[in-house]
Amino acid sequence: MMFSIYETTKDWATRSGFSTLAEPSMPSTSDLAKERAIAEPEPLAIILTDHQTKGRGRGTNTWTTPNAGHALLSTWSFMLKEPAQGVMAPAIGLALFKAVNSTWFGLPWSLKAPNDLYLGDRKVGGLLLEGVQEGHRQRLLVGLGLNIFGHPGVDQSGALIDFVNEHEVDPEIWRQFLDRLLLELTATLMVTRTQLHLGQRRGLVAALNRFPKTVEAYESVDADGSLKLKNGQTVAWHSL
Repeated sequence: MMFSIYETTKDWATRSGFSTLAEPSMPSTSDLAKERAIAEPEPLAIILTDHQTKGRGRGTNTWTTPNAGHALLSTWSFMLKEPAQGVMAPAIGLALFKAVNSTWFGLPWSLKAPNDLYLGDRKVGGLLLEGVQEGHRQRLLVGLGLNIFGHPGVDQSGALIDFVNEHEVDPEIWRQFLDRLLLELTATLMVTRTQLHLGQRRGLVAALNRFPKTVEAYESVDADGSLKLKNGQTVAWHSL
């Protein structure tokens, strides 16, 4: 029997002691997190909702909300000691990939640069990263939308439940995923500064090349996040 992703995540965040703002509906978790960023005193604040009326994606893109309770609609606001660098985008993408792949191992997870998570040929998740700085205070906002029990029905969208049995996504497994996601995100913030380390670069190559619609395979990822294709071309991550 399906449970509410929103309610279960809100309970997990509250019980974990994080600064948590959860409302059944809001325009955008990212916008609200941005408004509250500098005034937020806690190292981690989590903004959650069950429905977004103006959900944002990268650039001018939007994030369409599926039915209530079916998706994780969130922004994770982390306090930083120094401003976030451009390499944080691929590093956080890899952290998300590792969290889902560890929880639901064996599924055809992949990353599509710059900010999409796929299962097979279906987009099930998206990231939106923004840095906020005022004086000596800075935060990194990690907006994450993840379709679990349903999707909005737009082209190429999908949900985790399309690839697993219902008992493989119960409240306990979901909380395990949230624990793993938090671990991967915090570990990434601890080790990532201005460059990606070798393990991250190798992990990104593997995750990106698993995307079934990749036209040209990736040969490597540079320390600055630039992608090197097997045809010799180099593409900057932020240009995608």
